[in-house]
Amino acid sequence: MTPTAPLPDIDILVREALTSVFGADATVMTLIPDDWAARLDLVVARRVPGAGAIDPRGLDAAIVDIQSLSADRATASTLCRRAVAGLYDACTRQFASPAAGGYLSHFSSVGGGPAELRIGLPAPDASTFRFQATVRLTARPTPVPTP
Repeated sequence: MTPTAPLPDIDILVREALTSVFGADATVMTLIPDDWAARLDLVVARRVPGAGAIDPRGLDAAIVDIQSLSADRATASTLCRRAVAGLYDACTRQFASPAAGGYLSHFSSVGGGPAELRIGLPAPDASTFRFQATVRLTARPTPVPTP
């Protein structure tokens, strides 16, 4: 009997996929750091509660929150829209990560395009702009070789 492969780490998959999209254009992280203002332009993407393993033997679904922060409103909006498009493309080409133990396999939007956030933490001010989008991704584990 072939052993069941563990489900991939969605946060690592998303972070690596977005890092390949942005390169030096933005810092990509899983959580907003305490020194976020020193790291602009910043894209933060992480798995949030909801969805879940469709089949723990090989298919995981995740709701992913994407937030972009910049000192310029147009840049913050563009970063978030690029992140959404980048994750769509990563799913289309089945972006894989050995560190995550799997690959992205399907994309769907949740709630439409990015929206500007003017509440929450970090607190909004006149010099920082933040956009948020939510997507649903599915991922599969890297196949386990049969002995």
